[in-house]
Amino acid sequence: MTIMRNARHSARQAGEPSRRWVGAASVLGLTALASQGLASPPLLTAVESDPVALGWMQGFPPPPEKIIGQPDSDYFSFPKLRWTVCHFRELLPTRRVSRGLEASRPLPYALDPNIDAVTFTPLEGGDRDAFARVGYANLPGGSYRGMWWVLHNDHGAFAARGVHGQTIYVDPTARMVIVRFASRPVAGNAANDATLLPVYQALAEYLMGRKVE
Repeated sequence: MTIMRNARHSARQAGEPSRRWVGAASVLGLTALASQGLASPPLLTAVESDPVALGWMQGFPPPPEKIIGQPDSDYFSFPKLRWTVCHFRELLPTRRVSRGLEASRPLPYALDPNIDAVTFTPLEGGDRDAFARVGYANLPGGSYRGMWWVLHNDHGAFAARGVHGQTIYVDPTARMVIVRFASRPVAGNAANDATLLPVYQALAEYLMGRKVE
């Protein structure tokens, strides 16, 4: 009995390294498969992700794989997001709200006494060469990174912008911040920039005491 137990114990010891190697190989194999499955596909460029180029919601009816609906599809994921932000009224119920017939009234406000201690650091922005290749003529020399549009002008201005004209425009040189609430009927910065960007620049020049032509 003692001899048999010793023999079985020796056999188990001899087999343990093999089982350990098999276990390690299995873990490595599963890790490799998981890494392949979780690898993110390369992001599409601005041209490649254009809603028209991708055929979202084109034709009547659109092909099933090109339909963007709510909540039936991942309508707020890239690249469908580019179509969604310009067609919210086709996905969700909206209603026009009148401002009323009475005269406008100024809103009460209180300035923070420490407001002058707030500083702004201009962002470096994104790849200016890549931005130029897109052909966005209203922002020559600009770039885009992390939801911020960087003008790369003499003032180091940058802005966060919505497609219907909503804007947070920061001009560190002029110590100016403009917050604009808007709902322009045309979705797209290209429809607004020719008017708004010169206005922001003129306001900055005025605040700095420069002559505005």
